[in-house]
Amino acid sequence: MLLLRAVALLEAIAFLLLLFVAVPLKHLTGTPEPVLVLGPVHGIAFLAYAWLIGREAVDRSWPAGRALWLIIAGLIPLAPFFIVRSLPAK
Repeated sequence: MLLLRAVALLEAIAFLLLLFVAVPLKHLTGTPEPVLVLGPVHGIAFLAYAWLIGREAVDRSWPAGRALWLIIAGLIPLAPFFIVRSLPAK
């Protein structure tokens, strides 16, 4: 569960940096490099997050709806910060 919490935070931070730093830099200054770096970081972090949700759902016998909700919530900026707070520490 600790790994899931860490990956959720990484995914949330990468998503926010992508949306509020890299994309504006690309469109306002014509600098695409931050998007080229943060885009894959966010993508890999989201895939790891979704995979870990699936693994925890199977290991802990979560209902499919809860796992699906947690994955979908990962698509909403700031939601992973709240998700981490709702997960048990162990």
